[in-house]
Amino acid sequence: MAEFEIINEEKAQSKARVVICWISLAGFLVMARTKGLHGSDLMNKGLATILAYLAFATVWFEFIKQMPKRHPWRRNISLIADLAIMTAWFHLGGGEVATYYPIFLWVIIGNGIRYGEVFLLRGIVLGGVGFGSVLYFNPYWRSHLDVGLGLMLGVLVLPIFYQGALRRLRKMNDLKMELAKSRLAEKAKDRFLASMSHEIRTPMNGVLGMADSLSRTDLDPDQREQLQVITSSVESLLRTIGDILDYAGMTAEKLTLQNQEFDLHQILQDVVRLMRTSAEERNIDLQFEYDSATPHNFVGDPARIRQVAFHLLSNGIKFTEEGSVKISCKMKKDRVAVSVSDTGIGIPAQRLETIFRCFEQADNSTTRRYEGMGLGLGLIQQLTSLMQGQLTVKSKEGRGSTFTVTLPLEIVAKAPVIRTESKPEQAPSMNLRALVVEDNKFNQVVISRLLSMMGIESVLAENGLEAVEAVERETFDVVYMDIRMPVMDGIEATIKLRAREGGSSRLPIIAVTADATRQVQARCREVGMDAFLAKPLTLNSLTTVTENAMQAVDQRDPVLA
Repeated sequence: MAEFEIINEEKAQSKARVVICWISLAGFLVMARTKGLHGSDLMNKGLATILAYLAFATVWFEFIKQMPKRHPWRRNISLIADLAIMTAWFHLGGGEVATYYPIFLWVIIGNGIRYGEVFLLRGIVLGGVGFGSVLYFNPYWRSHLDVGLGLMLGVLVLPIFYQGALRRLRKMNDLKMELAKSRLAEKAKDRFLASMSHEIRTPMNGVLGMADSLSRTDLDPDQREQLQVITSSVESLLRTIGDILDYAGMTAEKLTLQNQEFDLHQILQDVVRLMRTSAEERNIDLQFEYDSATPHNFVGDPARIRQVAFHLLSNGIKFTEEGSVKISCKMKKDRVAVSVSDTGIGIPAQRLETIFRCFEQADNSTTRRYEGMGLGLGLIQQLTSLMQGQLTVKSKEGRGSTFTVTLPLEIVAKAPVIRTESKPEQAPSMNLRALVVEDNKFNQVVISRLLSMMGIESVLAENGLEAVEAVERETFDVVYMDIRMPVMDGIEATIKLRAREGGSSRLPIIAVTADATRQVQARCREVGMDAFLAKPLTLNSLTTVTENAMQAVDQRDPVLA
């Protein structure tokens, strides 16, 4: 590529040389006429010099055109020839040809621009020697030495100054190009992560959905234990995917908070309930303490607070082999402090500074006993900072650790407006008719089966266009809309359905997608969806979101799950 560019530069330079020779010839003839130089020695010698160099320039141009292969010596010959003819021209014409001085500079600077600093320095040296000889030998320039020295200084300094400015400009252009490449790479990474999430969550929807459905049938203890292993493994994978997406969002400064009213006591209680099985399997006493003087209702991002509490508790259980793990909550002045204490292995003092770095662990050796990516504490630290909070740790190796998160949450006196997820043994019969818009055959089976268990009759559509046509033909109580589909996606279909409603009654539309990023959630709200449900689906999540969406649709109050 570089060789091709140099060959092109040689062609361009040789063509410019021919053009300048013709311009110089025309200019010289005009000057000779205006100054009455016809028939003079200067006229004859000058004309002969220009015509001779024009012949050389023409032959040289044809040579380069016919021999395009790179020849480094050609550039040196061109530089020497150009500066030699300019030096001879100034020797010949003296003050009469002073107007040709810019061409002298053009030769030096042009070679520097085209071929780099080495040729710039060569041009300065050759130009300095050539113009210096003019000042020394030519009578006119010797008698006007002050002007000549000023021009000489220009030959030596201006090319360097110009090249420095050009170098800075190139650096700025390089930085702009690197920034553009970085932004493209960031977009590519976002697309990859979204695609990865979608492609993993989609088959997991089939696994977890069928496992949830199977768990509500008659199973013997051994079968139920195997099913629990499957469910726990899928949920662990999904949490890992969620953490990776959150980490990527924070590194790109794209992660935002969704502040709303919530019940902190209920969130912590749910996390404890979720982790109790893991604690019991390790014979660890899991304790929960919520100070009676601490309010229950706050304003903040419940999903992020749940995520922080889950990771702290999960870490405590993972690194505790015997004893207890305790999660507690109390007010510290105007802040909420959530602490997780354990009687585990503790953290070496020299590792306390690094454990909050993503992908770092207290033990990074290949023989470490505790598995994991090392993303948890780093993610907690960044989430806590995002919420304007603080994360601290106290630990003694071999005796245990205490992690404390303090958050500036706004206290509210009234009950929270969002509803916590209930976990019914059997879903209530809703007696609804639903349109399921889903292109994946396995997901069609999963959601139809779960809806059937809820007492909801389902009609299938494989893309957004079929969904719009189905709503025009039939009546539905609710629509479950996938986002990524062929022909017409869920976003466009929702826009068309909302436009069709006009001022009539609102049809509840629930987004059901494997793309669980905040950007997609925000886009779903923008186009008028009433709720958002991330795959994989469970009967509990589907029941809760459906109930909330049906109740909220009259108030036009979107809900998320």
